[in-house]
Amino acid sequence: MQKKTIFTGPISFLIVAIIAITSFTEGTLRDRLTICAFAVTALWLIVPTIWRKVKSRDKKTKKTRTKKRRHIFTLKTKKKKASAKASSLTAVLLRHVNHRVSDYLKTVFPNVSWEWVSKHPEKLAAEGGTGRIRLFNVPDFNYADVLFNQMAQFDCDLMRIVPFVELKNASEDSEAEIKSAK
Repeated sequence: MQKKTIFTGPISFLIVAIIAITSFTEGTLRDRLTICAFAVTALWLIVPTIWRKVKSRDKKTKKTRTKKRRHIFTLKTKKKKASAKASSLTAVLLRHVNHRVSDYLKTVFPNVSWEWVSKHPEKLAAEGGTGRIRLFNVPDFNYADVLFNQMAQFDCDLMRIVPFVELKNASEDSEAEIKSAK
């Protein structure tokens, strides 16, 4: 193992450069080369210490960045897990409500089928409110309003929604039948 002394490296370079410059040059060239030798030696001494400080800062910032990334990643995964739990709970709640609505309607109309028309029916089931469903295989009715309250009770109001054009055409047909009967 070699022992480092103060005269190895930049200091020995400076001594050798000054001796060479003073022995081989004269005048202003000697002054300029001496200044250059001192500048090179100063850079040789200063740059490595600055470089080490920059590297240590980079390591610290990389550590803090990785810590921040880990923290953000864990927050995101926690949010995903929480939203997955919440969405799975709302999905289960919606399935339960769908089953209850189907049973309620099938007590009167055994062949009934239906679908949600309202957006986000899981919110209606969780928070309460009124949602609309479309009914199939039910005579005289094609829609129903399903009312939810905070006590997990619901009620269905059956209704028939007919476009105005159909009503107008039906009334014109009935008027034509009445006139033709006279």
